[in-house]
Amino acid sequence: MLFTRTDRKRFSELSDKEILALAIASEEDDGRIYQTYASHLRKDYPASAALFDDMAAEEDVHRKRLINEFQRRFGDAIPLIRREHITGYYSRRPIWLVENLGIERIRQEAANMEADAYNFYLAAAQRTTDPQTRELLGDLAAAQVAVAVRMQDPTGKKYLAFHQKLLGGRGQADKSHAMAAAKDAGLDMARLEKDMASSEVRDTLQESFKLAEALGMNGTPSYVIGNDVVIGAVGLEVLQEKVNNARCGKATC
Repeated sequence: MLFTRTDRKRFSELSDKEILALAIASEEDDGRIYQTYASHLRKDYPASAALFDDMAAEEDVHRKRLINEFQRRFGDAIPLIRREHITGYYSRRPIWLVENLGIERIRQEAANMEADAYNFYLAAAQRTTDPQTRELLGDLAAAQVAVAVRMQDPTGKKYLAFHQKLLGGRGQADKSHAMAAAKDAGLDMARLEKDMASSEVRDTLQESFKLAEALGMNGTPSYVIGNDVVIGAVGLEVLQEKVNNARCGKATC
């Protein structure tokens, strides 16, 4: 069946349910593309193949977080919505079907995919009406910036300043706010952009997302205090009680 222009919606017309469904399908598609690239490269470029394996695994972690958010709001029945179903929206050219695709072309295509994905999350976060969904979408864009900041600041001073500016300001902590906070904190922005595309950033994010999933953390702020996991803005008094319980076994030390 061919889709006509009238069969499709514009991105600006999508509901929150459709935005999440589109994000889930996009993460699944991108993960499969990365797996295909890894298969193409495994014989001649095993290190690059391993990198694409890691990228595919990261997409799967993102997909699971998005599915959890969809189920929280809308239940288990996720409609099938892909990029090509949205009029005027970007779609993936099936370049991965080319058997003799060179490694530099694959790397460039992967970089383009990552840029498209982050731009999507920025736009999606602005479109959604639910605060928790908006936070998740913004997290997926901003998390990459935070890891790259830490990579160029071994002392942690600029990293602390970055977080204070990002979390202390107004508005959603998305990628654009994260980049502005990094600039205000005095980070090398050219290096930051380069580090954001590195395997170290992807590996760190993947490890963090897996840990958050294992602990049941699905948003910010979240805390681990002693043996307790605290999710949400519970207030200073509650946090102080839990800290005291972890330190001395009672609400007041």
